[in-house]
Amino acid sequence: MKSKKIFIIIIFIILIFPVFAGEIDKTASEVTQDVNGILFGFIEFLQWTITGVMLIVAILGIIPEIFSSGKPPDLAAIFMKFIQAAFIIGLTWAIGDFIFLIFGANINFNLVL
Repeated sequence: MKSKKIFIIIIFIILIFPVFAGEIDKTASEVTQDVNGILFGFIEFLQWTITGVMLIVAILGIIPEIFSSGKPPDLAAIFMKFIQAAFIIGLTWAIGDFIFLIFGANINFNLVL
C-alpha cells in the first residue's frame, strides 16, 4: 500500500511538473525582477542620501574654520574635510555600482521607472 502511494505521487509529479515548469520559471523571474528593482531603487536612494549628508557635514565642518576669530583659516583642514567627504561619497557610489553590476542583469527598468 505504501509503495502504491509513493508510485502515485511520483507519477503525479512527473506528469504535472513539466506542464507548469514554464509558468513557474516565468513567475520566478518576474519576482526576481521586482525584488532587484526595489533593491536598486533603495541602493540609489541610499547613495544620494549619503552623498547629501556627507556634503552637509563637510560644509558644516568648514564653517568654523572660515569664521574662527583672530586667526586665518587652515586651508589644509578645509581641503582634508572635502577629501574625506569625497572618499566616502566615492566609496558609496562604487559599492552601489558593484551591486548593480552583479544584480543588474535581472532588473527590469520599466519597474524602476
